[in-house]
Amino acid sequence: MTAEVLVLDDEAAISELLVRTLAQRGIAASSAPDADAAERRLAEDPDLLVLVSDVRMPGTDGATLAARLLAKRAEDAALEIVLMTGDALEADLPHDSVFAVVQKPFRLGEVHGVLRRALDAARQRRMAARLEAEAASAVDERAIRFAGLTRDDARAREMLRLVAEALRPGLSAALGTDGLPAPALRAVMELAGAVSLAAGPDDLRREVTTGAAVAAAAATL
Repeated sequence: MTAEVLVLDDEAAISELLVRTLAQRGIAASSAPDADAAERRLAEDPDLLVLVSDVRMPGTDGATLAARLLAKRAEDAALEIVLMTGDALEADLPHDSVFAVVQKPFRLGEVHGVLRRALDAARQRRMAARLEAEAASAVDERAIRFAGLTRDDARAREMLRLVAEALRPGLSAALGTDGLPAPALRAVMELAGAVSLAAGPDDLRREVTTGAAVAAAAATL
């Protein structure tokens, strides 16, 4: 079973306990001995969805590692981070950017529940990024065909840039964070088919912007 959770703690006994307990509860996990090893594993293994890390460790601490990882991580490879700390008064933890902060000593059932939710969140973010990329690609292809232009045409590239720019906020708003409703994707694809690139850039901008707003609204019905 491919590991989806990476456990990082300088106390090997804690890492081993977490990996073993998670496996018993149906979550495949592996461990790393230090922050550098964890960063290498995350760069090499795209199947890892969640990092659960101690905060206080020799060398790079968990909070610093979390900030470094999240700063360069694309949404289609989304990673959720859960930090563990024994200092309830630690004020410099990145609460707003990590998925959760778990206080030590913790109950294994509590950590299991947090990691289940973190896994779901990472999967959902990756799926949303893939769907948005696929929708944008479909818009490109359909728009070119409707206009009778080629990808090498400068005017086509500018028109497509306007389409993508206008559709992206509507698609993101329609997808939201609580699910991936099929009506949202249908509305976007219908809008893509309705766009005529024969119009001038200003007309296109108005048409697409209005259409994107309609698509986003329709998807919520």
